[in-house]
Amino acid sequence: LYNADGQMVASATPLGEVPLDLEAAAALRRHPEFRVVRGVDESEHSVQIQVPLLQRALKDFRLVPIVVGNVDGETIKRMAAILQGIVDDKTLVVASSDFTHYGRDYGYVPFEDNIPLNLEELDMGAWEKIQKKDAAGFADYVDDTGATICGRYPISILLSMLPADSQAHLLKYDTSGRMTGDERMSVSYLSLAFTG
Repeated sequence: LYNADGQMVASATPLGEVPLDLEAAAALRRHPEFRVVRGVDESEHSVQIQVPLLQRALKDFRLVPIVVGNVDGETIKRMAAILQGIVDDKTLVVASSDFTHYGRDYGYVPFEDNIPLNLEELDMGAWEKIQKKDAAGFADYVDDTGATICGRYPISILLSMLPADSQAHLLKYDTSGRMTGDERMSVSYLSLAFTG
């Protein structure tokens, strides 16, 4: 939702409106790494997918939607440092991403046998890096394996923000191939949380 000046002030879903944290957004826009890109959500839906889940879980909150494109390692570090400057102990940071997109239509077929087992092994290799909060190792793993983790950059930013005492918890792992019974086309999903 936009105000009379054309500034986005809230996100709306069938569950209601979520106000934006305009102060935090303005603080981010003072840095060249963060800018308003109109229409970015027409083809990228990671924010829209998360908002209803957050509405259900949190009820009352303000949102700072951030969509991350391709960025290099130095930009990841700068973005993480900037974000650390605006979060506090009441801030929930969410990085949204599918994991491996496997299949010919996705252009990624690194193996053709034992697909469920090999997919899980591939995804758990990425999880090992995430669990260790190893942003550089995670980036190298994705590059080395070609794993089609579309949100690799937001994940790397989150990993770069985490304090040393935080701990990773894998909540759920599954694949669409297991759910549909068609392993020739499969997208992997991990749900995880960091505490500390």
